[in-house]
Amino acid sequence: MAIADSIQERVKRLPRKRQQEVLDFVDILLSKGAEVENRKDELRLAHALLAAEMARLDDEEVEQGISYSLREIKARYR
Repeated sequence: MAIADSIQERVKRLPRKRQQEVLDFVDILLSKGAEVENRKDELRLAHALLAAEMARLDDEEVEQGISYSLREIKARYR
């Protein structure tokens, strides 16, 4: 028996209120998965933007070791 079938059989035996709780819990699990994927996409984009900005730094800034605070970087890209 597949896991989904086993879950379905067990949920059928629960009172309606408990069935709704199971459904709510499944929705929470699904939304967490979507949040993780969205966060991964945001991190990939941030990495690409940072790489592009680092490529634009002029040699003088690199040689002088000029660095920017996180606050400065966030302010620039808002």
